[in-house]
Amino acid sequence: MRYIQYTFVDDATKIPVSKEPAKRGPVHPEGISCVFHDFKSFSSGVPIFYGTSEDDFEIEGWMVEYNEEEFLDIYRQLISLDIQSKLDECLKNINNLKTLHTCLVDSGIESGYFKSDHIWSILNVKELDRALKDSSTKFLKLKTFQYQVECELNSLEDLKQAAIKLLEIKSFNMEN
Repeated sequence: MRYIQYTFVDDATKIPVSKEPAKRGPVHPEGISCVFHDFKSFSSGVPIFYGTSEDDFEIEGWMVEYNEEEFLDIYRQLISLDIQSKLDECLKNINNLKTLHTCLVDSGIESGYFKSDHIWSILNVKELDRALKDSSTKFLKLKTFQYQVECELNSLEDLKQAAIKLLEIKSFNMEN
């Protein structure tokens, strides 16, 4: 198996969109199966895709080949950046705890608990507000279906970092 970075090609001429716009529609090059892509590259007009092909596939000069380890590292980096970007954007627009709670749920955090004075409570908007105002030592546990993280909860930044860590663990483990 070969691991390749590439972009769209023109459907008729097979010239990559990095050299000229696709006049007859952009398509993936034949012989490559798309695995993931860099969302941020789409705004440039030359989207970057990462895919796999058979060992006998002939790589063109404008394509980039990676080994499996490099390919997975790129995937992990893009996932991490995407998660951080989504949470940053979401948290930037938070003006109350209800919005924060919605942001966490939309990001794939299925449940959360916090511990204050040795009591675990479900993380909902009311409890989160109380937990952040409470000066006693608090610990936070965030969960998705299969994974969880625990950390100290002293600020909204702690909550954001825990959410990023959990979503990275979830994403990485889905691939491995």
